[in-house]
Amino acid sequence: MRWIAFLPRALLLGATSLAQSAVPIEDGIDACEQAESSLRSWSKLIAPQIEEAAGSRYWQIADVLKQTIRQMRALAADLGVGDFQSRFLTFCDLAAAEINKEITRFADRDNAYPATHHMLFFEDAHAVRALAVAYDMTGEKKYLDACRRWSDRIIEYQSRMIPAGAYYMNHSRAPGEDRGQWNVADSGSIAMGVLATAIRCKDPAEKAKYLESVKAFAKLVMENYIGPEGGISNGQIQDQPAPKPPAVSN
Repeated sequence: MRWIAFLPRALLLGATSLAQSAVPIEDGIDACEQAESSLRSWSKLIAPQIEEAAGSRYWQIADVLKQTIRQMRALAADLGVGDFQSRFLTFCDLAAAEINKEITRFADRDNAYPATHHMLFFEDAHAVRALAVAYDMTGEKKYLDACRRWSDRIIEYQSRMIPAGAYYMNHSRAPGEDRGQWNVADSGSIAMGVLATAIRCKDPAEKAKYLESVKAFAKLVMENYIGPEGGISNGQIQDQPAPKPPAVSN
């Protein structure tokens, strides 16, 4: 579904617009308003083709966006941009510390135990992209270092995934397994986090390492999950084996 990719982008734009003094706060609010409008229009368009329960989830997400817009307007009224920048960076410091923790599988999570990190990696990717913006704003190496740590871990998992190029999502199919659910959508968000890291690395070899990871994921998707009439499917359901690599002609 198109909103899977569009919604996180719009929300991230809203957050970064508020965080950067060069960008008007209204731009962030406008981005969320556009996302809400698009999501409601999309829901009406496909409503006859989906179950009622699924359609209601679209509206629930749109309602969350509407609430976010109200909160952003209140924040704009109550705080100056400088105050928001300070809060934004405080949250980035917390995110950097969280990402540096030992990883626990999402299925084995215990929210009462703060010594490990157990979130889904596509959600981590949103935080990594915010950390990249914090680095852009401040030039402080600690934010880019956190992005690097996370991306290096992601690439290490990716090196053991079946099929080649897939990202481990911290749920479902794990490195070394050749069956089980694997999602293009979740992995696409992960790829955006790795890409955000890559474009901020000045060392050519380091940048190439992260870009090759993203290219490997893109190759997997383009060769296996693009439909004959366009559109991208969302990976593999639980009982499907990994796609076989293409035959090599002599």
